[in-house]
Amino acid sequence: MANETVPAKIPVPTFQQLATFIPAPDMIKKMYNLFMRTEELTQDVIDLDIRVTALEDKAHGGLRKSATQAIGAMGAAFISIVNYQVNTFSDSPHITLNLANGTLSTDKEGNYLLIVSLEIDYTPDNNSSRKFKIRLFNVTDNIPVPGVDAFMYAGGYTAGTSSGFTIPFNISPGALGKLFRLEVGGGDTFAAVNILGATFSLVDV
Repeated sequence: MANETVPAKIPVPTFQQLATFIPAPDMIKKMYNLFMRTEELTQDVIDLDIRVTALEDKAHGGLRKSATQAIGAMGAAFISIVNYQVNTFSDSPHITLNLANGTLSTDKEGNYLLIVSLEIDYTPDNNSSRKFKIRLFNVTDNIPVPGVDAFMYAGGYTAGTSSGFTIPFNISPGALGKLFRLEVGGGDTFAAVNILGATFSLVDV
């Protein structure tokens, strides 16, 4: 027992010593502000990641036609534009393409832009100007897409015309996987019509 070591006593700090460990009010405020700013930055990073992911998940795809398609007479009846040659983009996320049938489909709902260009020639009419319509057609349901169409105009004494346009529209969940195609017609009578070129693209916005 004589050789037992007695533990050293730990001194108890005085009140004044404890007070030096308590942050001053201005320091507490700075620490709080730093904490809140850290929270804001964390949320900013989360929001940015969400936006980048959304951008990476955008759908786009399309068809480009460069070989002539002879369709003969064109009038009130609509004629399908088919036999495209290449894709308009190097990739086509969420879009399924069929060059031969001239169809597109998507597995992603949302707002899209229909981007179209068309170049045709025909036998001139030296008496009056004429017009025809180009429309988006739902092949699966065998119905035109409402409001997704535009008239193209051919002046008198002309042997051809070309135009391009963009139309916004929505693809609902019920339209996912359905086939869409461009058609021309629904206007005045044209003879010896050839489609010289066309583009047909969908871009998610």
